[in-house]
Amino acid sequence: MAPELTPEQLRKIDDLLAAGSKIQAIKVYREATGLGLKEAKEAIDDVAAELARRAPGKYPEARKGCALLLIAGGAMVAGGLAAAAYLV
Repeated sequence: MAPELTPEQLRKIDDLLAAGSKIQAIKVYREATGLGLKEAKEAIDDVAAELARRAPGKYPEARKGCALLLIAGGAMVAGGLAAAAYLV
């Protein structure tokens, strides 16, 4: 069961997620609830996904996460190609 947050805490987390500051939102959530990093991150990830589903244009973090996966994947492929070229 998730701990109850005050309306002010919820508003602050919402504002941080809307600004793309997911790490700060996790920090606020941890301070408010006393949960560990893993639990707080999972909770904020769930909140961010739901908010992005409800108002996709308002929450950049959901879009940024997808872009980061694509960039990271591309970097790994490029690194693998460079390593393969070196071995040849």
